[in-house]
Amino acid sequence: VFQILGDDTPVNQISEEDCERVRDLIARLPPNFMKLPDADKHTLDELADMAERKKMAKLSPTGVNNYLRWLLTFLAWCHRKGMMDRMPTAYAEIKVADPVRKQDKREAFSNDQLNVIFRSTVYEDQERGSSLFWVPLIALWNGMRSNEICQLDVTDIKLEENVWGFDVTHISTTGDDDKSVKTWSSI
Repeated sequence: VFQILGDDTPVNQISEEDCERVRDLIARLPPNFMKLPDADKHTLDELADMAERKKMAKLSPTGVNNYLRWLLTFLAWCHRKGMMDRMPTAYAEIKVADPVRKQDKREAFSNDQLNVIFRSTVYEDQERGSSLFWVPLIALWNGMRSNEICQLDVTDIKLEENVWGFDVTHISTTGDDDKSVKTWSSI
C-alpha cells in the first residue's frame, strides 16, 4: 500500500479512488509476488506487468480481499484515533467478488476415493502406530488441515469439560519452532 500510494501520503488524504487503485493493482499481481526473482528491485506495477507478460496466475479474489481487509482495518484504526475525518470507502464497496461459491471451492472425496484410503492395508491390519492410520481419520471426522494434523503432539489431545478435542496451536510442547498455523482462526 505504501508503495502504491506513497509512504509520504497523509492518511487523511487517502480517497476511495486511492483504495480502488490499490485493489486494481493488487488484483494484477501473482501469488507470492514478493518471491519473484529480483522482486525487491521492481515496483509493484513492474511486477504486475511482468506477471501479465508471462501469463502468470493472478492472486485469488480471497488473496486480494485479504490485502483490502488489512488496508481498511488500518484505515478504520486511523479513523478511530482521529487521524481521518471519515473512512474513504467500505469493505463491501471495494472487495473483489469471488466467482466461485464457497461450497464449490473443493469437492469432497468420492466413495471410491474413501474406499481406497480406508480399505488399505494400514486399516485392514489396524496399524495404529502409523500416522497413515490416524491422519486420514482425524481429517475425516474433524476437518482440520493436513499440516495441522501432522504437527499434533500427543499432548495436543485434551479433555475440556468432558469433551475430547485437539489443541491446534503454533506453540510446540518441545519448545522447538516446528509448528505453524495457516491463519490465526485455525487456533
